[in-house]
Amino acid sequence: MAQAVAWQENLGKFRALGYELALVSYDKPDVVKKFAERRNITYPMLSDVGSKAILAFGLTEAEGSRKSRWWGIAEPAIFVVGKSGKITHRFLDPDIAHSPDPAPVLDALKTGS
Repeated sequence: MAQAVAWQENLGKFRALGYELALVSYDKPDVVKKFAERRNITYPMLSDVGSKAILAFGLTEAEGSRKSRWWGIAEPAIFVVGKSGKITHRFLDPDIAHSPDPAPVLDALKTGS
C-alpha cells in the first residue's frame, strides 16, 4: 500500500480535474484503517477480503494458486470511472513489483486520451 501515499500527494491534482480517488486492497479492514490513519490518507481505502472484486476484474488468478501465500495479491491496476459510471481508462501492470504512478494517469486525464 506504499503507493497510496503518492496518490494522496496528488489528490488535489485529481480533484482539480473533477476526479476522486479510492483504493481497493485485499487487506483486512483494520489493517487498511490503521495504515490510512498512520499515513494520513484522506481518500477512501476499501477492503476486499477474499479478493472478490479483485478476481472479478481479472487482476489475479482465480484458481490454482489458492494454496500459495501470494494468492489474492492483485496486479497493480488503476481504473478511471467517468460520470456515467463506466470505466473510461485502464492502467494495468502484471508485475506486482511495480507500483502504479499517478503521473501517467494525470496526463491521460488532462489530455482526454
